[in-house]
Amino acid sequence: MIGIGFRNLLSASHQTPQGWYLCDDEETEILLPNKEVPLTLTAGDQLEVFCYLDHDERPIVSLKMPLIERDKVAVLKVAETSDYGYFLDWGLEKQLFLPFKESSVKHSEGDEVLVVCKLDPLSGRLMASERIEKHHKPASDTIDVSVGHNAYVFRETPLGYEVFTESGYKGLLFRNRIAASLQKNHCLMVFIEQLRPDGKIDFALQPKGEDKLSRAVSMLISALEASDGFLPLNDQSPSAVVFEHLNMSKKTFKAALGMLLKRGKVTFEGNGVRIVVN
Repeated sequence: MIGIGFRNLLSASHQTPQGWYLCDDEETEILLPNKEVPLTLTAGDQLEVFCYLDHDERPIVSLKMPLIERDKVAVLKVAETSDYGYFLDWGLEKQLFLPFKESSVKHSEGDEVLVVCKLDPLSGRLMASERIEKHHKPASDTIDVSVGHNAYVFRETPLGYEVFTESGYKGLLFRNRIAASLQKNHCLMVFIEQLRPDGKIDFALQPKGEDKLSRAVSMLISALEASDGFLPLNDQSPSAVVFEHLNMSKKTFKAALGMLLKRGKVTFEGNGVRIVVN
């Protein structure tokens, strides 16, 4: 079954003047418009595509993947405002609609908004909602506790920060586990520290146990590689600056930095650290 709002792996069926029709295992067909058809496409080829409704409310697919998918959470930018709501830029030609009734505050063009993408049961259209609390998934044994999860800061509480993972799970990041204050909509990687009996989740910024240091080392190397081999950080950098660059505490950063220095993988340069190219 082809799912609206999801990625689908479909097979090329036949060509028409409008484009190629793709089909699933049940031989349900859907159009890939000409402007997105690969030049080398032939019958039987498989494509990963995203299904949504076009401007005429017809189901079509796109090779472009949006910034958010159905039942997922993300921060999107307001592209336009209207008399009925807001149109959000989600990376596709047709923008994602956020109705006023699903919005919590007034927005202006350019504002960044934390939303969940849902299928409107009345119209069958995809829409955005800022009321992510009523749509969040309850914690269950199916959530993967062995990996990190991309998450967004929802709001500050007396204990810390409520965050939502991009998959829609809600949890708490305790204030005493972070090195700096966080702003709403801030994106960060979190790890599941505890699944509580009441269905709530405690998050942390590093994995538990022996993997913590090795994870920090990998994150530091990745950050260096993404910054042309140099970061303006050293063992004297303020905790808030370290957290801004790496989403880790200064203590963890210093431990990872020390390990890489001993291995000869990095060296100090000026007020920062540079990766050593062998």
